[in-house]
Amino acid sequence: MKTMKRIKHNDLTHYFMTPHEQLPAAYLASCKKFFKELTQKRIRENMGLKPGEVDDGASTKRQASSRKRQASSAIKRTTLNGIEIIY
Repeated sequence: MKTMKRIKHNDLTHYFMTPHEQLPAAYLASCKKFFKELTQKRIRENMGLKPGEVDDGASTKRQASSRKRQASSAIKRTTLNGIEIIY
């Protein structure tokens, strides 16, 4: 059996250049964790969140639109050329 050269966990060269079947499981797990953290960091940056800030979900959820008119605080009426306009 061939002995493997020690791979530094902060070196991604082997991840891209060597078949994964030939790499140690701990190294692959470390790379997977790194890529997951990197992805989460990019998502947080795109959402405009600062480090340590929590996304409460309200900022990204969009409410479904409705065809119903929303109630206004006061109904306003005016007449334009004999046509009553309600707004």
